[in-house]
Amino acid sequence: MSLRRTLVRTTLALAILGAAGRAALLPLLKAAPAVAFDTNYRARLWPDADVARAAIEAVARVATANGHAVAVPPEARAKLQASHRSTKRSGGPSVWVFIAPLLFVVAAIVVTGRLTARRSRRRQA
Repeated sequence: MSLRRTLVRTTLALAILGAAGRAALLPLLKAAPAVAFDTNYRARLWPDADVARAAIEAVARVATANGHAVAVPPEARAKLQASHRSTKRSGGPSVWVFIAPLLFVVAAIVVTGRLTARRSRRRQA
């Protein structure tokens, strides 16, 4: 099945669409030749876990593998729980993320200056 003919949906998109958007999306997914679905659940985006579970199950029923219907995975019916752990690093980016490029720029300027000075001396001699 061509990727151009495959609709890819994520749980994030389902949460952002809202109830009316999900209702309009489901017939389009059913009509698509192939549907890929990523169940990336984010509790904060949903009004409650029951709404999320129902939406995930509805889309999982129309998801396909190479254009063929597949069984609804047990994860689609699993109890959804919000996690209070952050997926972000606590310390932020390393200082080297900012210092390393600066060092490269300074080194490039120094090397360019020395090469230019050397060429000037050769032309004068």
